[in-house]
Amino acid sequence: MKSLTKMFTLFCWCLVVCSTVFSNTVEMKLKLEQEIKDQKAKAKVKVNLTEKIKNNEQQVIDSNGSNKLSETEQLEADRLKKAKLKPVVDLIENNAQKVIDLKESNSLNEAEQLEADRLKKAKLKPTYEQEKINYYNQLHEEHAANFDGVRLYDFVVPAPEDGSRDGNVDVTFYTDDYAYESYFILLDTANWWAWGASGWTCVGSDWYGNGLGIANNSSGTWSVSVPAGNYMLIVGDSYGDGGVSADVAMNGTLVGSVASVAGDPMGGGGVYEAQFVFDVVDAPVTDATVTFDLDGLDDCGFVSVTGTFDNWSGWGATTDTGMSAAIPAGDHEFVILCVNTEGEWWNDIWGNSTQYSAPTDGSCWNGNYDYANYTLSVGADDMTVSYCAGTCDASCTPASTCTTYDVVYSGAYA
Repeated sequence: MKSLTKMFTLFCWCLVVCSTVFSNTVEMKLKLEQEIKDQKAKAKVKVNLTEKIKNNEQQVIDSNGSNKLSETEQLEADRLKKAKLKPVVDLIENNAQKVIDLKESNSLNEAEQLEADRLKKAKLKPTYEQEKINYYNQLHEEHAANFDGVRLYDFVVPAPEDGSRDGNVDVTFYTDDYAYESYFILLDTANWWAWGASGWTCVGSDWYGNGLGIANNSSGTWSVSVPAGNYMLIVGDSYGDGGVSADVAMNGTLVGSVASVAGDPMGGGGVYEAQFVFDVVDAPVTDATVTFDLDGLDDCGFVSVTGTFDNWSGWGATTDTGMSAAIPAGDHEFVILCVNTEGEWWNDIWGNSTQYSAPTDGSCWNGNYDYANYTLSVGADDMTVSYCAGTCDASCTPASTCTTYDVVYSGAYA
């Protein structure tokens, strides 16, 4: 009877273990492991106690010869007892192993634990960060709505459109979250003319949609051709917290950078300014060399080809230059001057020349009846242009070498 009591107790304990083995929290897992240890200890005590009782009972049985089991019967009884206890012991051991396996399968390594902690913090961070972003966006939007625009300095005027512009300036702008607050102006320090625009220009798009249109957190390049000289690029921020920066290149070479930052002084235009001063020189000449091979001008003391490429100076490709000139790529017009070299002709080359123009309606004619100039299209490569002066032909028709004879016949005709 006591043996059955022991088995029943162990079986009930096993059911308790099974009901909690699948707990998925670390605290419950640890508690379950501790309960298993305690139950094993209690079971061990019970087993020991049961064994003592069994021994005493056996001694009583042994003392009573009528109740003593034969050796065969005793072996069978022991086998049955072990068979009844084995499933309970196996169940206990299996449940204990399940707890250990479950704990190991849910444990995190150091990298995984760090990532879990980071994600936990990240769940709280966006709320604060988004609130801060929304607050600053509201401040900037209110500023943009109330900003009256940048004022042009009293002494600054737009640069004239004529004149030589042989230097190239390229400015690459980098914007922040508020490109519409960024402005720039390019001035020469000799005349204080504004180049490339009539005044201040928004890097992004201002309240009225004007400007370069560069997007937030992006970049874009603005280019302008200017005469050689000293220049000042001013970048400004209307809000005062900075944000725009710029790389400045002259004739394709980076010469410096400038950035608008918090703490820049307020300028006369109404924005917080940062300045960059640099020099511009004429871009290297990369023009093609054009040689004029002209016919029909043997009687000229001096020959000159002049046109749009030398601003009609009268001194383009001349006899002194081997009838060659460096001409920029593009479409041009010209005429041919056959110079009478008597007297001080060089003081007025036009007045001392016979002018050869293109024949109207010819293939080399510019289409202008008042100024019938030759046309010329120049590319990147050197070239030779051949004309018979005053025509569109490559050479003049050679004179006949035949001798003309007059024959007089005084005889009678048949």
